[in-house]
Amino acid sequence: MLLRDEITDKGDTWNLPEAGAFITFSPGFLKEPLWVSCSMWSPRSLSPPIGSNELLVSNLIELSYEGPPTLESGEAATGCITMGLLHSASDFEGYEVVIKKLVDQENNEWEDLETRIMWNSAGI
Repeated sequence: MLLRDEITDKGDTWNLPEAGAFITFSPGFLKEPLWVSCSMWSPRSLSPPIGSNELLVSNLIELSYEGPPTLESGEAATGCITMGLLHSASDFEGYEVVIKKLVDQENNEWEDLETRIMWNSAGI
């Protein structure tokens, strides 16, 4: 486990150099405090299936929380969770970037996460 902390309606930012990542919980995203954990996985233990024309270009991290099975932010929530990942691919021209979410650990089933990918000069 890299970090475990209680996130409140004030939000928080986690810098995780061990995983090459940062996570920002925007203020107002959660109505009630929530304990959240972040862990880094070994790609040898569990990772998304990689096709012949695909590459894994960042660390695998797990973001989990203690609470009901489905997490819903407050009805009036205005924030979001933002994640930045360092990666080893410097030029994605002509390629698609996909971030996946594990939906069934027993069967190693993953689905594409709906994301907005933004790049900066550091490639994040």
